[in-house]
Amino acid sequence: MGTVEQRVDAVCRAAEAGDVDAKRELGRLLCLLPVDKQRWPGEVELSEALAARPDDPESAVLLAARLVQQMDLIYSAFARELEPDELGELDGLQPPTDPRGPDIGHVSGTHRPLDRSDPCGSGDGSGADQAAVQARDPKSIELAEVRLELARKRREATELYERVLAAHPAHPAARAGLAALRDVPAAAFTSGGYSHYLVQGDFWSGSSGGRERLVVADAEELRWACEYWFAELSAFRIYELSVHTAGERVSTINLEALARNADDSFDWSRIDIPPLPTTPLPPGHPVRVDGSAIQYGWGLLQLG
Repeated sequence: MGTVEQRVDAVCRAAEAGDVDAKRELGRLLCLLPVDKQRWPGEVELSEALAARPDDPESAVLLAARLVQQMDLIYSAFARELEPDELGELDGLQPPTDPRGPDIGHVSGTHRPLDRSDPCGSGDGSGADQAAVQARDPKSIELAEVRLELARKRREATELYERVLAAHPAHPAARAGLAALRDVPAAAFTSGGYSHYLVQGDFWSGSSGGRERLVVADAEELRWACEYWFAELSAFRIYELSVHTAGERVSTINLEALARNADDSFDWSRIDIPPLPTTPLPPGHPVRVDGSAIQYGWGLLQLG
């Protein structure tokens, strides 16, 4: 993990100095980390990178994927309140619009030295997405506001993907991202033969719970992200690490069966992660697993 931590520390400093490429890379890495009660890591940095360089396709697809992850969480939290047919009518809702396109420059973040509990010190909540955070508690947000928030996110993500495809028609992550957002049939959702890792964990508290998922294409970045993700092991009930190629699961590791440290934590430096057999999944490219689209990076669904 040291190498990735050093890279994060370096891009934090470079991003603070105004390096747009470093800002984008920092945003990508932070997208691998779990959302906390205040923010979605990486969203602020990607918004700033795209505001500084609006024609950057990589920042655009990563930010779009982050928006779709937030939509997925809201959908799962309000599945009982939203009618199935209603989900396909979001395009008809008209939240406040900006003629310049998606509002991608309205948030700003600050960076502090790398901290184990908060890489780059990247948030005081200034980049919080309140609807997605409040989706953890459906009673805390009005259903009308949910519909408008979903419509806004859907419109912004669609515009980001379409902006990329207008300049780069063959961009694989943008093509797959737009297909996943529009929920096209699985046969039309091509993976390009890419490989990726998927880590999943389910946790429960009474009759409700959540499913956290991490899609990543680098073994060392997986180790680094999981050092943060599995900070509270007692909350989880199921651990699984799988390798996927071209949409097919080729191997699975039951993490519960692996040895733990004295404090019941995993020593990720000692866990043997198999290499990816084909070209790694491009950042921001969604995947299909068991018929469902999953976005690059960390995401959450509500269960129960």
